[in-house]
Amino acid sequence: MPKEKQDYGNFDIKAIKKEHENEEGETILEALKKTNWRICGDKGAATIWN
Repeated sequence: MPKEKQDYGNFDIKAIKKEHENEEGETILEALKKTNWRICGDKGAATIWN
C-alpha cells in the first residue's frame, strides 16, 4: 500500500531553522548559568544538558 504524500502547507524552513538554533542557544546558556559556567564534570553543563 503506497504512502500518501502529506501536505504541510507553506512554511519558511530557514525561519524554522533559525528559531531552533536560537532556542538551542538559549538552552545552552541557561545550562551554563546554572552551573556557574562549568562545562564538564559532575556538575557541568554538559552533564545536566543531556
